[in-house]
This record gives sequence, structure tokens and C-alpha cells, in this order.
Amino acid sequence: MLLPAFARWGDAHDPVVARTLCDHVAIRANVEALRMSKRPSLAELVALGERLAAHVRMEERELFGLIERTIPPADLDLLADRVERTERG
Repeated sequence: MLLPAFARWGDAHDPVVARTLCDHVAIRANVEALRMSKRPSLAELVALGERLAAHVRMEERELFGLIERTIPPADLDLLADRVERTERG
């Protein structure tokens, strides 16, 4: 929801957006590889945890600020409401 909304107002090719999308793909691939493994090692699980933590920090420090600076406040409020409704199910 966030990135398509951002693309309406900002550059969809922004390096932060590209990094976010690439991270999401890589993390999902990593999770799928671990699912397929009969017994993932502790090192693999720790590496995934570290990658996820770094990704979340990047989103909090870079992506969310970029979104907040780019999307007009009224549209940002609508987006926040939409996200909240989606999270509630």
C-alpha cells in the first residue's frame, strides 16, 4: 500500500524504494529457502533475523520519512486510515 501511494507523488525509482523492494524479494526468498530446509541451522536463522532487523531499521529511518515528506498531509492521513483498516482485517 505504501509504495504505490508514494509513487503517485514521488519517484518510483528512488533508491530507497528500490532498496526496499529488493530487500523484500531477498527476504522472502530467504524465508522460502529456510522453509524448504528440513533443519535450518542456527546461523541461518540468526542471519535472517539480522537481515530483518536491518531492513526494519532502514524502513523506519529512511523509507517512512521519505513517504511522509512526499505525500501531502491529507493524503497521508487517508493512507494511514487505509493501513489501519487493513491491519484490523
